[in-house]
Order: sequence, then C-alpha cells, then structure tokens
Amino acid sequence: MLSASDLKSYRIVIPKRYAEKFFPAVSEPKGTQMNILNMESKEWEVGFRYWPQRSCKTYVLDGLRVFMASRILQAGDVVTFYREEQGGRMVIGITKTSVTKPSHQASS
Repeated sequence: MLSASDLKSYRIVIPKRYAEKFFPAVSEPKGTQMNILNMESKEWEVGFRYWPQRSCKTYVLDGLRVFMASRILQAGDVVTFYREEQGGRMVIGITKTSVTKPSHQASS
C-alpha cells in the first residue's frame, strides 16, 4: 500500500522478503536499473536499490515520478508485482483504493 511518503519521494519500499525473492540481486546500495511493465505493456525504467540500516536492508524501487503521475496515484493505493510466465519480465499493477468524490451531486 502506498504511503504519502512514497508518493512524495516518488519511490516504493519493497518488503525485504519479496525484494530478495522476486527482484534482481543487488550487492551495492546504489543498486541497479531495471525495466518493469505496466498492465498496458508500457515499459518503465526504474532504479532498484537498498538502504543499509544496522543489520538489515530496506529495499526501494525509485525513479517513479512519471509513472506515479501518469496513474494519478494516491496514498492507500495498492501496488502489486508479478513476473510474466514467458520471458520473466517484471510487471507492476495498481489497485486504486482511493475514492474520488464527484464534483457535483444530482438533486431531485
């Protein structure tokens, strides 16, 4: 679930157990560039890196300014990732949980 901090920083914190199982291995904090697809098969170049913290790492997908703006993301929206069966490319999906209030209501 996206936080206000994620949106402000144009990044997504990836839980460690998922980052280490499904994302490319990164050996340096600066990480690596990778391409992900959205559900419409548009490719996005993003950074995948980690922040060293004491005895653990916090994994981050960054460089998402244009992607987030194109999807009009809000805090509370849910981001999911999966790999394509053929080719193994990483795909990002969005579930909008935020509700947009109508600009006007019909009166009777």
